[in-house]
Amino acid sequence: MTDTKRYTRRRATPLPESVETAQHRGQVFQHILDSREIFLEDFAKKSNIALSTLGMYITGELDIARMRQATAERFIGTLGITDKEAWKLFHIPLPQQRSFRTFRPKPWGHGEDSRNLIELELKSPLHGEWTVPAGHIVQIDPDSTLEGIVITELDDGRLFALPAQLAAGRGRVMGQLVGALAAFKEK
Repeated sequence: MTDTKRYTRRRATPLPESVETAQHRGQVFQHILDSREIFLEDFAKKSNIALSTLGMYITGELDIARMRQATAERFIGTLGITDKEAWKLFHIPLPQQRSFRTFRPKPWGHGEDSRNLIELELKSPLHGEWTVPAGHIVQIDPDSTLEGIVITELDDGRLFALPAQLAAGRGRVMGQLVGALAAFKEK
């Protein structure tokens, strides 16, 4: 006789009203496991992520948004969702999206060449959700204009970083803000 574990249906962990903290992201992960009837042990085996580590993500001791890229690759792949779905589901902040992603082929992941970024040196400060002084460089993903924080250019040339849903109709949307770099002048 073989011993087989059977998932005992239980009430799924509810989704939090908003996802802002490590504990909220852990609750989302637990909800996914419960709603798909997946044992944490099975997820650990399939993802090759230690059971204890997954437990710390669920409790919020470790933040899913701060996973190393190699761990995120296995985590997102085992969930069977796209990188963008994972960002949205776990509300991964923009700065962490650069490491919380996979190199699976598009459209699932980002492939080897993830984005064609535009680097723009600011002639005047960037205002809005992100403020960046003049002289710094902002990185913009022109292929992504409908989500995250986007750079909007007003008729007078001023640039604003706004949530995508607020940017519509306020100027020319240049693309999603990916990062900001200090510009160093060579002497």
